[in-house]
Amino acid sequence: MEIRPLSQFRSHDLRRLFDQEREVWQRQLYWDYREPQRVISAMVEAGTLPGFVAMQDGDPVAYTIYVAVSPKGLLGGCFASEKAAEGVEERLLQESLTVLKRDPALQRIESQFINFREWPIGRFFAGWGFSQFDRCFMVRNCQIDHSPRHLVAAEVRQLSVGDLDEMAKLTVNTYASVVDRRVTYHYQSLTDCLEFLSNLVFRPGCGNFLPEASYSARDRTTNDLMGYVLTSRISPQDGHIPQIAVSPTHQGKGLGAELLGKAVRYLGLNGYQRVSLTVTELNQAALALYQRFGFSVHFRFPAFVWQREGLSDG
Repeated sequence: MEIRPLSQFRSHDLRRLFDQEREVWQRQLYWDYREPQRVISAMVEAGTLPGFVAMQDGDPVAYTIYVAVSPKGLLGGCFASEKAAEGVEERLLQESLTVLKRDPALQRIESQFINFREWPIGRFFAGWGFSQFDRCFMVRNCQIDHSPRHLVAAEVRQLSVGDLDEMAKLTVNTYASVVDRRVTYHYQSLTDCLEFLSNLVFRPGCGNFLPEASYSARDRTTNDLMGYVLTSRISPQDGHIPQIAVSPTHQGKGLGAELLGKAVRYLGLNGYQRVSLTVTELNQAALALYQRFGFSVHFRFPAFVWQREGLSDG
């Protein structure tokens, strides 16, 4: 097996591998992966996406990509075809991590890609000094209605992109003491959170944003933002909820369930069959809410975080 830099390839060289990856995303997660792949392909064509490709019998059988924007590094994905030899993921990720850790400007490296093949991923990342956080991909039939619980003090209305600044402030506050703040840097600062939410709305990484199925809840008296839910389309039959947040002062009142109910009801009435979301298993409050609401665990995957020695993990 030969490992080569991704910069030596063009998107047509990887077309067969991309086709296999897209089929796995559809089969395993009901996710039409064409939009993210268009972005990846464009960056491969431009030669601007760092990563590595594994060659076996003259064909690409696996690839990994990563991003480094000081002070953070991100392992953006690692996909191997079924015919790829055992150990190919370790080989590819070892190459990427060697490059990332060599950069003294990087204080933190995250891995949140979905791992489809069975291999000792936890042991591998532990050997590189990463902490592990198990996550759940949960799915619900959105043709099954949920009885809404209306809150007199809240006005729930369609989300506006003009709400992004307020949403970022609420999200950072909400996640200040939640485990997800350790899992991803997105929740650790207002700037990072605003960038994260903007990407959910304006870029297709977590599906195509559905403004008509995304809602905010505001206090009827003060107009303060109490919570919100973002919804996206990941296939013609499937919706996804990439972000939901309720202000700590308004949690425990059913507001999260009401926001979920509005999003799921819209999807169901408009022909969607399923809706999904992800949650960190240690976030017991969120996990319990989703289970009460009818979501069940469909797929488990680990996320990993490395922090340079002597630095806090947030």
